[in-house]
Amino acid sequence: MRWMSKYALVALSVMLAEGPSVSQEQDMEMISFLEGIWTGSGDGFSGSSSVTQTFEPVLGDNFLRMQTRSEFPPQERNPEGEIHEDIAIFSFDRSRNLLVMRAFYIEGFVNRYVLSEVSDDGDSLVFVTEAVENAPAGTQAKLVLKRTGEDALEEGFYVSFPGKEFSCYSTSHLVRRERP
Repeated sequence: MRWMSKYALVALSVMLAEGPSVSQEQDMEMISFLEGIWTGSGDGFSGSSSVTQTFEPVLGDNFLRMQTRSEFPPQERNPEGEIHEDIAIFSFDRSRNLLVMRAFYIEGFVNRYVLSEVSDDGDSLVFVTEAVENAPAGTQAKLVLKRTGEDALEEGFYVSFPGKEFSCYSTSHLVRRERP
């Protein structure tokens, strides 16, 4: 299945660059390597955390839902500790031939990302916001999902405040614990 995912990803990248229609099936195949339950650790602005992330097809396999829970115990950088949760839905916008991700964060932010970059091997996907709700005007975010092994995933979340460059807000190193 891994070769099929890479093949579909390369084919989709070529199609996106050239502009023809891409089917929903091709779209979902491109991100299917994410499916499953992942656990691991994170580090970032709020300190170190344990992370659980689930990717599952929903609504007739037309969408992929991502659900994340990060638990930050009390620590020097974050004496109170905290729980961070977010939910995202990946979908394909046929009118623009774009893979889109809509993310809803516990802090009240709602981000609409578009796939902006795909590595040549199909193992790295970069999503950049085209809209951010409930943050200062001009704020942007970037999410990088990188497969580092058959069952290993790195995630980087970057933020750019108005007039500033992107800086890393958090990183996670995850291992797939359960396949669909």
